[in-house]
Amino acid sequence: MDAKDFVRKPILRKTALWSLGILVGIGVLGFLAAPPLVKYFAQQKLSEMLHRPVTIEGIGINPYTLSASVRGFEMKERDGAGTAVKFDELAVNLQAESLVRGGFVLQEIRLANPYVHVVRNEDGTYNFTDLVEEILKQPPSEEPSRFSLNNIQLSGGRIDFDDRPLKARHAVTDMTLGVPFLSNLPSHVDIEVQPAFSAIIDGSRFAVGGEAKPFTETREASIDVHFGDFDLTRYVDYSPLPLPFKVPSGKLDSKLAVHFLQPQQGAPNLTVRGDLALKQLAITERGGAPVLDLPLLAVSLKSVDVFGRSAGVNSVAVQGPHLRLKRGKDGNLTLLSLLPQAPAAPQASEVAQPPAAKQPAAPFRFTVAEVKLSDGRIGFADEAVAPTFQSNVEALNLTVKNLGNAADQTANVEASLKTGAGEEIRHSGTLVISPLAAKGKVEVTGVKLPHYAPYYSSAVVAKLVSGSVDLATNFDVALDEKGPRVLLDALAVKLQDLALRHANEKEDFYRLAEANVTGGKVDLGARNVTIDEVVTRDAKLRVTRDKDGTLSVNRIFPVTAAAAGAAKAEEPWAVAIGKVTTQGYDILFEDRALPAPARLSLTGIQTTVENLSNQKGAQSKLTFDAKVKSTSAAA
Repeated sequence: MDAKDFVRKPILRKTALWSLGILVGIGVLGFLAAPPLVKYFAQQKLSEMLHRPVTIEGIGINPYTLSASVRGFEMKERDGAGTAVKFDELAVNLQAESLVRGGFVLQEIRLANPYVHVVRNEDGTYNFTDLVEEILKQPPSEEPSRFSLNNIQLSGGRIDFDDRPLKARHAVTDMTLGVPFLSNLPSHVDIEVQPAFSAIIDGSRFAVGGEAKPFTETREASIDVHFGDFDLTRYVDYSPLPLPFKVPSGKLDSKLAVHFLQPQQGAPNLTVRGDLALKQLAITERGGAPVLDLPLLAVSLKSVDVFGRSAGVNSVAVQGPHLRLKRGKDGNLTLLSLLPQAPAAPQASEVAQPPAAKQPAAPFRFTVAEVKLSDGRIGFADEAVAPTFQSNVEALNLTVKNLGNAADQTANVEASLKTGAGEEIRHSGTLVISPLAAKGKVEVTGVKLPHYAPYYSSAVVAKLVSGSVDLATNFDVALDEKGPRVLLDALAVKLQDLALRHANEKEDFYRLAEANVTGGKVDLGARNVTIDEVVTRDAKLRVTRDKDGTLSVNRIFPVTAAAAGAAKAEEPWAVAIGKVTTQGYDILFEDRALPAPARLSLTGIQTTVENLSNQKGAQSKLTFDAKVKSTSAAA
C-alpha cells in the first residue's frame, strides 16, 4: 500500500491521527502539565510527613523514556533554621518491564551532590530521632517489597556531623558510590557501573572497590569488605536511638566478600562469605557496673544467602566471656533492661480487623557446623531473696556441632561447668530445633544445700547445717503439636552428711550419713514416678514433746494460715518404689510434758518396705527390727 492508498482509507487515516494525538497528549501532560502538579503536591506532602519544610526547584518527567528527575531538593531542620538534607539532582529511569515484574525495575539512579547535616544533641538524641521513632512505630509489611535497582551512582556527597556532647565536628566529603544492582526480582538491564565507594573522612581518604561482570549471561558483581581493629567505641554513642548501656571497649575485624548475582532466568542472589571477629568487647550499665567482658567472638561464614533466607556458618567461637547477672528486688533480671524493648501493644480501639490469610513467608534456614564456647564465667547475684544469694560459674565450656533449624536436624551438645562452691555439672546429649527436642545425660555433683538457704529458708524453719547432693539422670524433652513432654530415666540421687538443727539450739536433732535413690523414672505429663530402690543408712533423730504438748518436729516447718479457699484439685501423682531400706537408725524420744519426764530410745533400727505405692489396692511388705529402751529423764 502506497501513501495515496493510505490517504484514501478513512479508518487507517483516523487510527493514525488518534495515535499521533495520544502520543502528543502524553507528551504535553508529561513535559508540561505533570511536573508543576507533582512538584506542588510533593512539597506539601513531604513537608507534612517529615515535619520539616521541603522545597523543590523543579521536576522533570519524560513519558517517552520513562525517566524523571528532581532538581534542587532541600529539607530544612525542624525549626526551619538550617539545611538538614539537600541535593542538586536525583534522576531515575524506570523500565517498562516493571509492569510485568510486580515491582519497580529502575535502569539507572543518579544522585548528584547530596548533603546531609547530622546533629547529636546534648541529651543523646539526633536531629532526626523523631523520624526514626515514627518509622519504628509502623507495623511491618506483611510482604517484602519487590524491586530491581540498577546502575546506582552517587557523586559529590557530603555529610557534616556536629557532635555537641563531645564538642566535636566530623566531615565526610568527596563521597562517591557505585552499586551495579540491588534486586530481589529478575530483570534484564544493562549494567554499566562497577561497585565502588570512596570518601575523605576527617581528612583521611577511604576507598573500597570491587568487580562487576555485566557482559556475561549471568550478571555478577563482588566487593571485598576488609578492615581490622575498627574501634566501636568511637561510633556506638552515635546510635540514633538511646542505648541503655555503655561500651567502654570493642574492636571489629572483617574479611568479608559480598557477591551479587542476577541470572537471566530465576531469582537474584546476594551472598556474604568470610570472617568476622569481635574483640575486647566490654559492656556496662549506664552507671558503670560491668555486665559483659568478651575477649573474642569469631564467626566464619560459609555462605549467607540474603534473598534466599538461608545461612551456612562454618564456626562460631566464643573465648573467655564473663557475664554478670543480677536479679533485682522486683524479681527482674537487670540484663533484660539492657535489651531492646518490644513496642507497646495497640489499644483495643486501635486494633484493625485481621487481613485475609496469606501464604506465610518461607522461614529463615540456618546451619552451624560448630559452636564452641570456652572458659566462660558467670557471676550471679539475687536480691529478690533474703539474704542476697550469690554464686559464680567458672570453667564454662560448651561445644555444639551440626546445629540448624531444618526439620529433624540433630545437633550434638557437650557442656560442663564448675561453680565457686565446688559444684560440677556435665552434660552430653543431642538437640533438635524443629520440632524442639533434646535428650541426653546430665550429671550434677557436690551441690551444697546450705548454700541455697535463701531459696528455702521461708519454707523450712529448721536450719540446714550441712548436706550435699549428687544427681545423674537421662532426659528426654520435647515440645511439639501434642504439647510438652518431659521424661527422666535412670535417675540416681545421692544425699550425704545431712544435718538439721532447730533455731536457737546448739545440737543437731537429725543427722543422716547417706541416702541413695536408684533406678528412678519420672514422667511429668503422666504425673508418674517409679523408683527401683531407696537406701538410707546411719541416721540419728531426736524428738521432744515440750511441756505445752508441742512436738519438736512441728518446728521444722513454719505455721501457715489455712487457705482462704480450696485450690482446684489436680490429678494426684502416682508414686511406686520397689524397695525402701533403712540401716543403722537411732531415734531418741523425750517427753517433757509428763509429771516425770521420760525417754524412749530405739536403736539399731533396720526396716525394709517392698512394693511401696500410693495407688489404690496396692499391697506392701514391711519388716522392722530395733532395740527399745525406756528410762526416766532423771535416770
